[in-house]
Amino acid sequence: MVSGTPWHVMTEWVRTYGSVVRFNFFNLNYIVVADPDLVRHVFATNLKNYRKDRSSYSPFLPLLGTGADLNCWHGRHTLRSLIGAAFRVEILAEAATIALEATQRLVEKLEGLVAKNGGQAVVVEMGEEFRLLTLQVIGQAVLSMSPEESDRVFPQLYLPIVEEANARTWYPWRALFPTESWRAYYRCINELNAFVTDVIRRRAHAFDEGRDPCEGRNVDVLDRILLGVQQAADADDASAGESPFTDEVIRQLRDEIKTFLFAGHETSSMMLTWTLYELTQNDRCMERVLGEANTVFVPEVESAGPDYAAFKDLSYSANALKEALRKYAIVPVVTRQAVEDDVIGRYQIPAGTRVIVPIIAIHQNAELWPQPTAFRPERFETSPPHAYAWLGFINGPRACLGQHFALLESKIVLSRLVQKFRFEACAKTSGDKHPYKIPICPIDGIHVLVTPRATQ
Repeated sequence: MVSGTPWHVMTEWVRTYGSVVRFNFFNLNYIVVADPDLVRHVFATNLKNYRKDRSSYSPFLPLLGTGADLNCWHGRHTLRSLIGAAFRVEILAEAATIALEATQRLVEKLEGLVAKNGGQAVVVEMGEEFRLLTLQVIGQAVLSMSPEESDRVFPQLYLPIVEEANARTWYPWRALFPTESWRAYYRCINELNAFVTDVIRRRAHAFDEGRDPCEGRNVDVLDRILLGVQQAADADDASAGESPFTDEVIRQLRDEIKTFLFAGHETSSMMLTWTLYELTQNDRCMERVLGEANTVFVPEVESAGPDYAAFKDLSYSANALKEALRKYAIVPVVTRQAVEDDVIGRYQIPAGTRVIVPIIAIHQNAELWPQPTAFRPERFETSPPHAYAWLGFINGPRACLGQHFALLESKIVLSRLVQKFRFEACAKTSGDKHPYKIPICPIDGIHVLVTPRATQ
């Protein structure tokens, strides 16, 4: 493993030795599985035998929670099913409006930067802009937070946690010494937990008292989840007369909300960042995104924005985003642990074995994806070559619940910005990846030259 990051080493192993590779590391058994048929077995066919391997992402647990109880709550109702219901079409339509409003704020910000530069093109690091924008969108959609509150609360809480979690992944000893970053890590965790818990408790208290928790605002994702919890409890005779919002339920909800907020902005912002970078390197792709945007964002709907149904026409933009997820494999590996003995294909899997799915290796497999290093959104005009050949949002019963939300938000942001501005590579533009951070991000952001199209 010393010759590179684990995911790059595993990719080389798969290329050299085949799609299944065993190894032992500090007396622990691992098996790398990069065959889509065998991945299906782990992610779907025998899902119950493969739990999340907490040891592989323990520094990120304060952001992601355990997820241990998602499938065991109120009989036939599971917390995961209640959460999934909150991401149905109604919230997607609302998310489109939220994404449009957030994009307009960024448009005005970029126009202001150009104006300050005397109307000349200006270099902007778009990765940070996308991070702030996606935090605003997920914060408003999930918790009804204003853009100002999102900007004030989340960046200063999430960034120290993510930075220290990435560092601890490579240097576990950092968890043992009370350095300034150690103190910042736990301070931010406590503040984030307190903030989210307070929001949940206040709304749960309103439900218990029979009051409307929305108080005149739009219904958001948390409202829908809490309503589902209440309805599930009402249908359970054993829970009659008791508040369903126990400390344990609130803790579970807190962890899931934190996961939405973290994954909901990190994945979307990196997907947008890498897609925009690729568009600056591929004029043909940029022109197709622009042409598509001009058919959806027409002058007649400039003020109110298109109807939700119109966003289905942003198919090339969606394909470009999917292709960026394929090429850059923002989450490069996923690890599961076998609960009981199993057989994957012709391979014996003893209980306790860690099964590593190297998403990056599958996405770079030339047999599945010809010319895998090329950026070709057209690949997704047809279905992937195998249901488990593209794992941008994992797949199977544990697939990302917010994947449709993320793609909808991102294609709106991307296409609208490309319509309003010309983005071009400049001397500071670099596609070099950070050597160890997850999600996979540029080592120094994505700096591009920004020019309003209307001024050309």
